[in-house]
Amino acid sequence: MVSNIITSGGIATIIIIGMGILSFLIFLERILALHRAQINVKDFLNGIFNILRQGNRSEAIMICEETPGPSASLVKTAIMHFSDSPEEYKKAIYESGVEQLSRMEKNFAIVSLIAQVAPLIGLFGTIVGMIEYALVIKEAPFVVRMGEITSAVLMASISAAFGLAVSVLSSVEYNLLAFKIDRFARDMEHIASEMALFINNLKGS
Repeated sequence: MVSNIITSGGIATIIIIGMGILSFLIFLERILALHRAQINVKDFLNGIFNILRQGNRSEAIMICEETPGPSASLVKTAIMHFSDSPEEYKKAIYESGVEQLSRMEKNFAIVSLIAQVAPLIGLFGTIVGMIEYALVIKEAPFVVRMGEITSAVLMASISAAFGLAVSVLSSVEYNLLAFKIDRFARDMEHIASEMALFINNLKGS
């Protein structure tokens, strides 16, 4: 049944299904990677602050290296630039933040592209189906060729339906990933602010 539907949809439907599978695989890989990278920022910072108050910068850096995710990497950058000038510190934090966001957004644009392109390919399949329908009518205007007409209409309908379905699913995947990454971005802003405040207080004491 399913194979018949896919076959009836023509090459456009097969391409759309391939795009949908690719989009889902990227989404699955990214969502799992982001889940593994998630930590309790408040508890992590408190632990790092306690270690730094004892003067154990090397131990704090080692803990950051052993902790997965962008938050720990940003804390490590802050510790390593502990003695820098405020301008150099801000630059290092900014560059680290951009790098971490870039890693989190790996293949992110592909999901967005699929969401935009899938309905267009579906529309292309619809147009091809309608052309085939018109050709059947033109070749035999007085003869009802229901098999060929049905095949052309099916191609037009199925490719459009699959294109819209993949577009909707890819849009949902994209927005879920965007939501997760936005949470990481807010955590990183919080970390940058807290680390700067802690370092200033530590230098002043």
